[in-house]
Amino acid sequence: MIQATSNERYRLKKLMKGNDGTTYPDALNEKTDDSIDAGSKVIKAKYEDGSLVSIYNNGRPMNDNDRLKYIQLDSEKSEESSDEEETSPEQIGKYGIGATKARARFSGRDGMEITTSVDSEGNGHQIKIDMSSLLDKEKTPNNCWTGDSEFKPTWKKVEGRNVYEEGVTTEYMNPSSHNFVPSSVIIEHMKMYQYYVEKGVILQHTFDDVEYTVPQLISPENVKKLVKSIKIHKDHRDRYYYQYDKPGGGTGFVGPKGRGYGHIDSIKDGVGEPSETFLIFEFPKISEVITKDMKESKEMHYAFMNAIKMMSQNIHVEESGRVIINCGQNNIYIDNEDDESAVKSSTKIVKEAFFNGINIKQDERNLSTIPLSIYGDGGKSRSGDMDCQNLYEFASKTWETYSKNEVNLAEEIKSRVTLDMIPGLDKVLKDMCTSFNKYLKNEIKKYHDSLLTEEEKKKKKEEIKRKKEEKKKKKVKVNVEDIGTQVVSPKIEEPEVKDTEPEPEPEPEPEKELTIEHARQVVAADRTRDFNSALDVETPEPEPEPEPEPEPAPRPPAPPRRVSFYQGDIPNEDGNRIVEAYLKSMKDSGSLYSGIDLEIVNKIVKKNM
Repeated sequence: MIQATSNERYRLKKLMKGNDGTTYPDALNEKTDDSIDAGSKVIKAKYEDGSLVSIYNNGRPMNDNDRLKYIQLDSEKSEESSDEEETSPEQIGKYGIGATKARARFSGRDGMEITTSVDSEGNGHQIKIDMSSLLDKEKTPNNCWTGDSEFKPTWKKVEGRNVYEEGVTTEYMNPSSHNFVPSSVIIEHMKMYQYYVEKGVILQHTFDDVEYTVPQLISPENVKKLVKSIKIHKDHRDRYYYQYDKPGGGTGFVGPKGRGYGHIDSIKDGVGEPSETFLIFEFPKISEVITKDMKESKEMHYAFMNAIKMMSQNIHVEESGRVIINCGQNNIYIDNEDDESAVKSSTKIVKEAFFNGINIKQDERNLSTIPLSIYGDGGKSRSGDMDCQNLYEFASKTWETYSKNEVNLAEEIKSRVTLDMIPGLDKVLKDMCTSFNKYLKNEIKKYHDSLLTEEEKKKKKEEIKRKKEEKKKKKVKVNVEDIGTQVVSPKIEEPEVKDTEPEPEPEPEPEKELTIEHARQVVAADRTRDFNSALDVETPEPEPEPEPEPEPAPRPPAPPRRVSFYQGDIPNEDGNRIVEAYLKSMKDSGSLYSGIDLEIVNKIVKKNM
């Protein structure tokens, strides 16, 4: 008789390699989550040569149910418990499958994990999981985890009072190489656990006897906070509908549209009750950044960007540009030298490290940070003042939801949470960030204006008007190639001026009439990019008369060139002639031409106005 078996050794090997996508930082976060779920106020991790060797938390010691779940290869975190203090719906770890993955990753093929739980009376329970023996075919069966052997994971009672602190301690003997570095760990935990740190949880990381304490990222007293509601509805087909408040005023709606999601006029009747979430913006206080002596708007905008470090009391930038993160007894240093750029390189370092995207927060934990651009993934073409187009990036942006909502983002590996899990949400966030960018621009201007006297405001207004007029008067040379149109025009050579008496000028040849048909050929040639053939179309030659008089030798053909149009007092006659014929042709043709044709003509006309 053939019975089902389980190759647990092979499963352990896959977990050790991280085949499911679990990285060492993911595993460290799982251990931290478990500690927080146990009600810990102090979590201490120690590293040697970049590898985690122990992690301790002073939370509740493990009960029988916790110890059972801890050694199961597959388990799920429970929301039910006989002791209401043991678990909560908001838990983020609590000895689920994440503990198994973390154990396999940190121990590796040759390591051993030793976990000890000690209660307030000094009673301890300990388990030793020897990975090297579990993977040894000579020592254990294929079902090495649950099969009978002396290496089967088993909890045992120990005297823990004199050896271990109250709480839970996990040690790794002969672990795999984890390659942790202090700066990466501190920066990651500043982002992910900032709300727990704000509430007093102490996260300490000791690298080769050098201790770092994770500092609070955002200092509430240093920032202005803007909270906007996003209500998420769900219909009977599990499609999402969104109603949201825009920064600066107004309400937006997004819902199913065509094959995807788009902006709609309102929420239709019959959708379910909304789950309310929030988009939270935190940014430097404008009143502490903008000063009266700032004259140009771009100066104010760049000052706002470079003030991003002011959002945290624990991030400092030296005069040279070196970035310092205050971590208690020791600091993290990021080497850098600021240059003369409007946006300093130290500013870019702080933004990329801490504020590069939108945080996805469920309850008190940041699950992930999602890059987001209001100009699209393809880098949408932008024009206008570049100094104010990315103001929104120099702020903290957090989308906050709750585990009790219908929109629950619980995942075994929390760093995998993406916006794709909730269709349409990306359009909502982009629209809100676009409005936020305009809001910041207006608030900066409004505050600066409030610092000026009425006379200064009048002068400022006149100065702006003067600069606009000067800009209009500027002669801007624009090549036709820039607007996608090529034309051929004969090259006009200036006659050489001599001291001798000039020869009499020959009578000018009659100018060929530019017919509508000729203009249409120009249009057709424009579409095929073959203007040479269009402009070289010749009109039929008249029949020769008897005994014709000898004609003057024809002028050599001029090489084709691109015609440039000018804005100002000196129009280009060739350009105007072609434009007029083009316009007349389009008018006579009715609806024959549209789209790019109209766009080309409008641009040419604009340049010649």
